[in-house]
Amino acid sequence: MERMERIARIPIIHRWMLHYMNYGLSYMEKYSLNMWNNTDIKEIFPNLYISNYSTSTNKSLLQNIGITHIFTINSFFNPPFPTDFQYQYYPAYDDSNQDITPFLDHFIYMARGILLDGKNKILIHCQAGRSRSASLVLAFILKYITDREFQWPIKHELINFYTIAASEYLTNFDPLISIDEPTLENNLKKFISSILIYMKNLRPIINPNERFLEQIQKWCVVNNISPIVIRN
Repeated sequence: MERMERIARIPIIHRWMLHYMNYGLSYMEKYSLNMWNNTDIKEIFPNLYISNYSTSTNKSLLQNIGITHIFTINSFFNPPFPTDFQYQYYPAYDDSNQDITPFLDHFIYMARGILLDGKNKILIHCQAGRSRSASLVLAFILKYITDREFQWPIKHELINFYTIAASEYLTNFDPLISIDEPTLENNLKKFISSILIYMKNLRPIINPNERFLEQIQKWCVVNNISPIVIRN
């Protein structure tokens, strides 16, 4: 037993075991019974929802909400309703060896294009709706509230929600660092944390792994994601 546990801790073996275990569970979810709460869904940004995997198999609930597109970021892809929703898949594990950076821009601009049509609604899910899916949505929100060219008019309380969060960053930045240099590490971390706290207020289980947060921070620097626009 001890030897098996040691083998299971080897990253590639661990990933292989997770992949086939979760893929098997997905068939049970689709055709037999739900292993987790299948009504676990929350709107995090106007018309953009996060859920766990089980809820992505609840067709009647998703249709009642008006979901049109489903983004899956998981170690497997087994879409339950390919004729009822439009799917997009990002292969990813929730561990420190995973790089989600290649998915960020693709998700952000694809989601924007979909949401520009106010009739569309997006569900993004991973396994629990806690880390991988939340990381992509976090990057999307950071982009929306700081990039005027990316923004489009939305009248919704969630926009005020995040604008307030971004504004609160301005009262929490490190006074030893110029606010005109918001990409410096301490300030950027505090800015990202301000938005993440508000996301957690909406969906308390949200908790991206530290590796993903580091990747998002680096992505912000490369893409000039800056809260300066909030005060202008």
